[in-house]
Amino acid sequence: MTAAPMDNVREHYDRLAQYEWDRLFQDPYHSLEWRSTIAALDEYLPSSGRLLDAGGGPGRYAAELCRRGYQVFLLDYSEKCVELARQSFAELPAEVAGRLEAAEVGDIRDLSRFSDESFDAALCLGGPLSHIMDRAERERAMSELARVVRRERPVFASVMGYFAVLRTLLCRDPGSLGSSERKALLGKGDHVHHEGGYCDCHFFRPEELRELAEQAGLKTVELRALEGLSSNLSEATNALREEDDGRWEAWLEVLDATCREPSVVATSEHFLYVGRRPPAA
Repeated sequence: MTAAPMDNVREHYDRLAQYEWDRLFQDPYHSLEWRSTIAALDEYLPSSGRLLDAGGGPGRYAAELCRRGYQVFLLDYSEKCVELARQSFAELPAEVAGRLEAAEVGDIRDLSRFSDESFDAALCLGGPLSHIMDRAERERAMSELARVVRRERPVFASVMGYFAVLRTLLCRDPGSLGSSERKALLGKGDHVHHEGGYCDCHFFRPEELRELAEQAGLKTVELRALEGLSSNLSEATNALREEDDGRWEAWLEVLDATCREPSVVATSEHFLYVGRRPPAA
């Protein structure tokens, strides 16, 4: 079965490839997604091995993992993001750049270029699953991620959150709440691309992501909020970081202590699923 094209998604990330490279470091608020994701990778990745960075964009995570000694295969739907990843790696020290096995254009719904159990972990970070609008195709993508990972090794998948986007809508565009084009978003979490607007995006509830992964045969380890209690509070979060008086570190401790609370996961702008492929029967 051929996957449906996602042209507006590709066009979006082709246009914003440089922004995606900068996004996680543009301010303290956006850095929370990076910080929380790296903490999970530190906790659950094996100490060495071959990793698949599926939907890895311009390669921020791939570069960090290569610095840490992993061998990484980066795959992304956007040609411009892949091109930027290659350029970025060309500027890294040779011993780091040499750990990038490849940076290729590809679709997370079809990983047939890889045989079963090819990797020591699979990463799908930042929301690639959120850009697959059809439920069956999301199931297909998650099954592919699980298939290519070795037994007892982890799969990481982060998505964009349903409740957080509703809160964003309330703050930024409350006048659209009664419009027909918002019905799919309010009801099912589906934002459909229109000219000049954001690309196709499905916003997840945590239990939906867990179910998707477990149907693919993964055993759930945890769900983790990435922005957590700071979600939708970018101004307050950034202002807190500007003061060097200990409050930022105190707040980070609060975020860490609450990031696995179900209510916090559910309302986070991004949240991360961590699962493992179980041992063979």
